[in-house]
Amino acid sequence: MNIKDSTYLSGKFGFYYSLDSLNNNESCIIGLDRIYLTESEINQYQSSTNDNNTHIGTRRPFTLEGDDGIFALLLICFVFFTRIYKLGFSFFKENMRVFLFPRKRQSTFNETTSTEFWFNFILVFQSILLASIILFDYFLETNQSYTPSHSFYTIVLFIAVISLFLFLKFLIYKLIGILFNIKEAIGLWIKNYMLVLEMMGIIAFIPVLVLVYSQNYHDYLLVFFIFLFITSRLLLFYRLITFFLEQRVNFLFLIAYLCSVEIIPYIILYQVLIFLYKVDIIQLLWL
Repeated sequence: MNIKDSTYLSGKFGFYYSLDSLNNNESCIIGLDRIYLTESEINQYQSSTNDNNTHIGTRRPFTLEGDDGIFALLLICFVFFTRIYKLGFSFFKENMRVFLFPRKRQSTFNETTSTEFWFNFILVFQSILLASIILFDYFLETNQSYTPSHSFYTIVLFIAVISLFLFLKFLIYKLIGILFNIKEAIGLWIKNYMLVLEMMGIIAFIPVLVLVYSQNYHDYLLVFFIFLFITSRLLLFYRLITFFLEQRVNFLFLIAYLCSVEIIPYIILYQVLIFLYKVDIIQLLWL
């Protein structure tokens, strides 16, 4: 079948071609079930047809905007967020009051209903998802010569690792509260931590949509995300410093805590995500 780009389609096997690399007398093949071949299948086709004009084409590079899985996840986040915003405006208002005036509203804030629990869960998941997409896009743009063969599953793996990271931090906070007999203060700190995480996800949602579905301003958006992350850490550090000053704890203990619990774990998490991106562990395991 001749078409305007002088590409010939035939057979039931298929693979991608870079059309710019085809000459007028060359042809490509495409299948009904998939649009690429392994190298052994290409050799098998050439040997069975004696067609030496066919050759391995260039696969289309992975893009976030072209992945249906990314679109589905972002759509789910949008639907859930609009539902939460419609039914729980007072939830957002109360959380902001708690963060700004923790001592006055502590008793009220410690009472969490099942609805508020699911609101928190969905918003935290949204933040984790957006963080995974941002980090994957950053790795993709800083190392354009390499892309994991299963990019969507790599993003899902990022989500699982970041979720595990936050769960371990939650356990560490609980352990600190038990060891130092400050369970009530730690409970308030965890809620403040989650609130900042949720607000990061809400603020970053629209910029992430621009990052995924627009080819412009990616550098500015990455700078914005870094600024957002640093600002959130500073807000939490402010709460920590206030707590340590109220408890009259040695300043060196504060430095040790910040380094061991709030700074070094993020560096380790970043290195783990880089490793998972470069190694493409999904392909090594089963796909």
